[in-house]
Amino acid sequence: MYRGWYKALKKQGHKVMPYNTNERLTFFGRAVFQDSEVPPCEHGRQPVRKALPDSEMVAQMATAGLTEACYIFEPDIVFFISAFYQAMSALRVIRRHGTKIVMLHTESPYQDSEQMKRGHLANLNLLNDPANLEKWGSLGVPAAYIPHSYDPDTHYPSLPRKYGIDFSFIGTAFWSRCEFFSKMDLDGIDTVFGGNGWDAIDPKFHGLYKYLGHKPDECVDNDEVARTYRMTKAGINFYRREGEEEHKGEGWAMGPREVEMAASGLFFLRDPRPESDVTFPMLPAFSGAEDAGQKLRWWLKHDKEREAAADKALETIQGWTFDNRARDAAQLMEGCGVL
Repeated sequence: MYRGWYKALKKQGHKVMPYNTNERLTFFGRAVFQDSEVPPCEHGRQPVRKALPDSEMVAQMATAGLTEACYIFEPDIVFFISAFYQAMSALRVIRRHGTKIVMLHTESPYQDSEQMKRGHLANLNLLNDPANLEKWGSLGVPAAYIPHSYDPDTHYPSLPRKYGIDFSFIGTAFWSRCEFFSKMDLDGIDTVFGGNGWDAIDPKFHGLYKYLGHKPDECVDNDEVARTYRMTKAGINFYRREGEEEHKGEGWAMGPREVEMAASGLFFLRDPRPESDVTFPMLPAFSGAEDAGQKLRWWLKHDKEREAAADKALETIQGWTFDNRARDAAQLMEGCGVL
């Protein structure tokens, strides 16, 4: 998502300078220092231990350079793709310096309360789901819904189709998803799962490891995800049920997975949501794990029908690119005086 917006904003002619928060979080999360409380070893070396075991301290160190960058480069706008790791103090300094803040909140509606804590310091909030748009309006900051997007350089169909997998799902191994997939009848179906968090799943779900396409403590980059989609007969989207109690299961908009699968020419089963029902009526929705398993087997046996549905979904999703979303965002920024 970050990469897609970065490329799209540059294409529009904006001068875009990235701030590599992810790399900094990794660096400071692995930082070590000499422990003076422990005697040196026989070779005279001082033992080392993690320097910043506290995740909040890691986040503060990783984002500390952002305010310095703002003073050095004096940007007109700081555009945050999710801002969970940004210190409130740093956001206030950026605002006092006269720099505008635009936040794209990627975890609506699941974590809207947490996102609003930082959203009140923005000049414009862009939401990936409008379910709580009215509540966002109470912050006194302009807020608007921006649908998810895909990068046509990454997500594109393979035509003619060449299959190597019957069924795949790539995403975070939330408990609710593991429970769902453990109840699906996947016996005899060539299945590949992937994503992050699989090393921490409940032992009761370890039977799913036989479907995992990588080591549990590894992840899958976006290019590999797209390649997997292009060689899969049928995918699935299942929204996590974890989240803030007040927002559980209340999503209206499609997530990025549905947009990317459709753009890759992949047929998939839908966890129904209003936007998805309207956008992809040609793709079957399921009511539960048993229903999903039955529908999956039917569609795997009907190639022409499955590929025709995937083609219609691909046609429908044309235009949902980061380039177009960036233009929409620019219009919103102009409308509220950010640009």
